[in-house]
Amino acid sequence: MFAADGLQPAPARPNRLVLSDVILVLAIYLLVMVVTAHVIDPVKMPKDPFSIPQPIIADLIARLGAVLFMLYLIKERFSGGAAGFGLRLGKLPFGILCGILGIVVALPVVMMVGILSTLFKKVPVHPLITVLRDHPSVEIRVLITISACVAAPISEEMFFRGMLQSFLAQHFANQRTGWHRWRLNSAAWRQHEAPATHGSTDYGNSPAPTEAGLPLPEDQAAPASAMLPPPAANTRERWLAILITAAVFALLHGQIAWLPVLFPLAVGLGWVYERTGNIWSDITMHAAFNAVSLTVNMLHLH
Repeated sequence: MFAADGLQPAPARPNRLVLSDVILVLAIYLLVMVVTAHVIDPVKMPKDPFSIPQPIIADLIARLGAVLFMLYLIKERFSGGAAGFGLRLGKLPFGILCGILGIVVALPVVMMVGILSTLFKKVPVHPLITVLRDHPSVEIRVLITISACVAAPISEEMFFRGMLQSFLAQHFANQRTGWHRWRLNSAAWRQHEAPATHGSTDYGNSPAPTEAGLPLPEDQAAPASAMLPPPAANTRERWLAILITAAVFALLHGQIAWLPVLFPLAVGLGWVYERTGNIWSDITMHAAFNAVSLTVNMLHLH
């Protein structure tokens, strides 16, 4: 897992994501959340927002909006589209299998870290668990289960692992190979995406690159063999992306006390995504972890 070339044979995810794409996903989620909450719940928000169904429904709609925007980015920014992102439906059975194996390995480690962390500091109860305890209505429980076991795994794994981690890995690879090469790769990308029936590619105002990195005359198209492939992240760059993404994932969940549990879980999710190139694996792992957490807490409440 930590070998110098441990992730070298893993599937590459060449992409043209920029930081503004990642920020836009968050902005769209927050905007849809605020607008939807105002439309469906104009009354004063209660002390426990998840004690009524409206905020949960607003969160589900906001996650759907973010997922739809990410699907657009996947089509526009990733080489191969959904297949390059690891979202192809044909890979779903294999992804579920990998996700089950992953959670079997990761869950005991995460639970052990969680138990040890409680010896030093009391870990606060998640707000959803508090709602399940204080407001045990069927409607609320169904909505919370859908949110925790379906909506959150899909939207968060697509964002954190699929978008943020892929952007960071590609960013570090671009820095290593040089931004000049990255600009040449933009022309190569257009050649890669062009239909195979076309004899040449329209590069607009940018002349096509050659193997030596020098532009050809505008009236002369470069053959496909002269195109530079998008730079692939090496093992070090992928691990750096995994660790940064895991830290952001843990911090954005709002409680510092949850860091000892969420960080190792996120590292495992990041490694599985890099190793398999299959986002279904991470969605399955995340959903299984949340389902186990809800089940354990519900049994504890009873």
